[in-house]
Amino acid sequence: MNTPAISVVIPCYKTGARADILVSEITEALTSYSRNAFEIIMVVDGSPDDTWFKVSELARRNSNVRGINLMRNYGQHSALLAGIRAAEGDVIVTIDDDLQHSPKEIPKLIENLSDEIDIVYGVSIVEEHLFFRNLLSRTYKKLIGMLLRAEGAEIAGAFRAFKKEVVPVFEGNDDLYAPLDVMLSWFSSKSIGIPVNMSKRQDGVSNYTARSLIRHAVNAITGYSIAPLRLVSLLGLFTFGISLIIALIVLVNYLMGRIEVAGFPTIAILVSMFAGVQLLSLGIIGEYLGRLHMRSMGRPRYVVRDEI
Repeated sequence: MNTPAISVVIPCYKTGARADILVSEITEALTSYSRNAFEIIMVVDGSPDDTWFKVSELARRNSNVRGINLMRNYGQHSALLAGIRAAEGDVIVTIDDDLQHSPKEIPKLIENLSDEIDIVYGVSIVEEHLFFRNLLSRTYKKLIGMLLRAEGAEIAGAFRAFKKEVVPVFEGNDDLYAPLDVMLSWFSSKSIGIPVNMSKRQDGVSNYTARSLIRHAVNAITGYSIAPLRLVSLLGLFTFGISLIIALIVLVNYLMGRIEVAGFPTIAILVSMFAGVQLLSLGIIGEYLGRLHMRSMGRPRYVVRDEI
């Protein structure tokens, strides 16, 4: 097979019967769009069901399909990283396995790549989730964009296309906490978002819960920004200023003969406030130390069990 012009990378977890439909729709979309060869790389992220069996069967029947089976569940970003490193196409497309991202929209992403544009994100015309989940998602992207100075974070999403020239940014980076879009922003700020149609999820529920979004935000911010440490410094400066003001008030009242027996509420409030600031500061510093410890252990981001 010639070097494929397009590589489609799909992280698979409990994909089941959707695997056949997904491959069929991608094949149909790319066959009608491009005369060049293409490949579909399905990375099974430690799925507990028969997903690897189905992917293996698809790979045996279809020369365009490649399967990678990871040793255990490492998470979507690690599965994508494994597929991207294995990709041989000039253009790499990432797409979820739940069929919400329509394969028919893949050509639209690819067509918007140019000499000026390195990364194209598919942005849903209609909100994909409920209000609270969408609010968390928008907040997460704004925080990433603001604190990590990651340009294009507001339009980032799992449905994306980018040039092969971007791939070197992923080589040799096995940081357990590096989100894919943050890594992409290191290489290029030439990214755009284009509106695409999203379909309803075929079955099951999304593994991207509010809890996982918060965890990703904490990992990204504490892993690639010192903003929380600066916040600790500002908190220390703020509380020091308050303590000076309180000391000045007490001194003035003492000189004017107004000092009586110290009130319990004032003492309780001050102790609680300073203790809270100290514990918060220690928690943030501990988070950074914990990440340094995890990185020093040298754990791989993923390990491949089988490949076909």
